[in-house]
Amino acid sequence: MPFTEICIYQVKPQKVEEFEALMFEAKSLLEKQEGLLLLRFAKRGYRIDMEQIKEGLPPLKITRIVKSA
Repeated sequence: MPFTEICIYQVKPQKVEEFEALMFEAKSLLEKQEGLLLLRFAKRGYRIDMEQIKEGLPPLKITRIVKSA
């Protein structure tokens, strides 16, 4: 029986590089699992606002990337 799992992570701008490195490590581990049919990662270009979702409005697009020093 096929099983699908979807996870959405919201990452602080100063933690993006650390998070992406962690996901790369997780990808390596998950690809070794027996029975894996497909593994995909996607980086989104919008931010999640639960109030907008409740109101049925589309998500806000990310218009700039803020990099901290």
